[in-house]
Amino acid sequence: MRRHLALILGLLALCRAPSASAAKSEGVWVYTVKSGDTCWSIAQRFLGSGDQNARIHKLNRLGPMPHILSPGQQLRLPGSAPVADATIEWLRRDARTKPPTSPEWRRAEIRQELWRLYKVATGDGSSAGIIFEDTSFLRLRESALLVIYGGSREKTKNRRLEKREIVVEKGIVRGGLAALYHNKRQPGDRLTLRTPSATVILRSPSSQVEVDEKKMSIVSVYRGNATVRAKGKEVDVPREFGTRVELGKRPEKPRPLPPPPRWSFTPYERVALVPKGGLGTVEAHWTAVPRAARYRVELARTPSFRQPMIDAVVGAGVRRFRATKLKPGVYYARVATIGSGKLEGKPSKRLKIHVIALASVPPLVPTTSGELVAPAFLRLSPPPRSSGVQLSVDGAAFRPFVDALRLRRPGTYRLRFRRLGSSWPVPELRIVILGVKAALEIRRTQLVPGQQAVFE
Repeated sequence: MRRHLALILGLLALCRAPSASAAKSEGVWVYTVKSGDTCWSIAQRFLGSGDQNARIHKLNRLGPMPHILSPGQQLRLPGSAPVADATIEWLRRDARTKPPTSPEWRRAEIRQELWRLYKVATGDGSSAGIIFEDTSFLRLRESALLVIYGGSREKTKNRRLEKREIVVEKGIVRGGLAALYHNKRQPGDRLTLRTPSATVILRSPSSQVEVDEKKMSIVSVYRGNATVRAKGKEVDVPREFGTRVELGKRPEKPRPLPPPPRWSFTPYERVALVPKGGLGTVEAHWTAVPRAARYRVELARTPSFRQPMIDAVVGAGVRRFRATKLKPGVYYARVATIGSGKLEGKPSKRLKIHVIALASVPPLVPTTSGELVAPAFLRLSPPPRSSGVQLSVDGAAFRPFVDALRLRRPGTYRLRFRRLGSSWPVPELRIVILGVKAALEIRRTQLVPGQQAVFE
C-alpha cells in the first residue's frame, strides 16, 4: 500500500513539475487597462479565451468578485508582451476605432494599438495612416471603413511570410507591403484585402483598393502586382493596370490605368516669398488628360505623400489648384487622373513648393488690399543661396537674389520671385513705401554761442 501511495505521489510530482517550470519560464508583463476593458475581454485578447481570466485573477489583487477595472490601472498578465497587429501612425481630422468587445465607437488616437477584429473608420474630409507589424502601410481616405483580421504577416512552417487579412467594407485604402519585404521578393509575401465583392491579394508596395457605394471593388496597381478573385475567377493585375469587380460578378479583364497629368511648366518647382510671420499662396496648373473623368490633387509636407495635408477630387474641367495660408517651409503637390471606370492612375511628377519668409527692416505690414507697407525705407534680406531664388523689380530682368534689396523712395514697387530657370508665370508682390513728412522746430527763439538747443 505504501509502495502504491509513493508511486502515485511521485507521478503527481512529475505532473506538477513541468507546469511549475512552464509557469516560471512563461514570464509576466504589465498591461495598462483601457476604457471598457474587463478581465474577460483582456483574457480573450491576450490569452486566447475569456475563460482564461482566472489566470489574471491569480496574478493580481483585485478583491472579491465582481470587480471593476479602471482606465489606467495596471495588471500583471502571464506570458510575454504581445506586439499589436497594427498601430495608427497619423490622423487628419476625425477618425474612429471600435474594439471587438465594445458596442461604441471611440475617437482614434495617434500611436493607438490595433488588434484582431478592431474596426477603423474615417469621416468626411478625414484620413488616417495605419502601419502594420512588418511596416506594411495603408492609408484610409475619407469615409472609409476597414476591419483588421490579425496582423499583416505570420510565419508558416516553411518560414515564408504570409499576410493576414484586412476587410475593406467601404471607401478607399492606399498602400501595400513594406518596401523592405517587397524588395526581398519573399515567395509568400503578400497583403490580402477582402471586400464585399472580391478578394485582393497584393504583392505590391503601392496600390489602391476602393469599395464604392454599390459595393463594387476598383483595384489600381502602381508597383508590383496583384491577384483579384471573385465568383471562381482569378485575374492577375500587373503594374500600372487595374480591374473592377461588381458585386456578385467576376473580375473584369485588367486594363491600363489612365496616364498621369503633366504640370504646365518646368522645372517642377515653385517659390513664394512672404513677409516674416506671413503665410504664402501658390497656384499651379496641369495639362488636360484625354477621357479623364476627374482628378485627384494632393499636397503634403514630405515627398512620400504618406501623410497628405490636402487630398481632394475635382472635376475634369478643373486643371489648377491654389494653396493658401502656407507656413514657411517646403511642400509637395501631385495630381492623378481618374478615368471613366473609376480606375485611378499613378500620380504626376512631384511639384516642389518653397515658401520662404523674408526678413525685412522695418517689418512689412499687410493691408486689406493685399499690399505690404513700410514707412520711409525698406531693406529686404535675401533667402539662403541654396534656394536659387531670382528677383525682378518693376518688370526688370530677373537676377539672382543674393544681395539685400533696399527701397528708399516713396511709391509702389512690383516685386516678382521665381526659381532659377523656371518658366512658370510669376505673381507680383506689391510693396508700398510711405513718404514721411516732418517739421523741425527750436524751442528758443534766440541762441547764444555755446548754449544747448532743444529741437522738436
